Amino acid sequence: MRRGSEATSGVVEECRRRGADCAQVFLSNPRGWAAALLEEAGDAHLGICLDVCHLFATGYSLDEPGGVEALFAELAAHGLTDRVALVHANDSEFPRGDRRDRHSPIGEGHVGVEGWRVLLSRSEAAAWPFVLETPGDAESHAAQIALLRALAPASRSGPSDQGWNSARGPSW
Repeated sequence: MRRGSEATSGVVEECRRRGADCAQVFLSNPRGWAAALLEEAGDAHLGICLDVCHLFATGYSLDEPGGVEALFAELAAHGLTDRVALVHANDSEFPRGDRRDRHSPIGEGHVGVEGWRVLLSRSEAAAWPFVLETPGDAESHAAQIALLRALAPASRSGPSDQGWNSARGPSW
């Protein structure tokens, strides 16, 4: 995986156990556990993976513009924006804060199309690679990727077979 001119040597996902508030503890802990973990590891090439459903399940309001803004502000406050090495693109079968990690196809869950539109409109997201992590077959996955591309700002959408124009991502 490449991030600009640097290679990422590893990625830590923000959730380690099911049914718990692990994403919230990992990112919003007053001591900034994610930042502390990366600092303790001492590897500048170690990044974090954000899973949209995990974040939503722990209460991040990714279905509202203000909630997306709050997530990006939190990442910036802990110096994590540039350490995001991967995003698991998925929607959530259950409502925000329900603490259940059940992925839904993009736009068919509680994050919804508008939540994804707001998230993808953030300039920071243009630097992050996204991996679709949803149920479905190849046809469903192709449709979800097309939807994500359509939700991306026009200035970042490239030809449908090449992902975004940004040199660093996302590529679907």
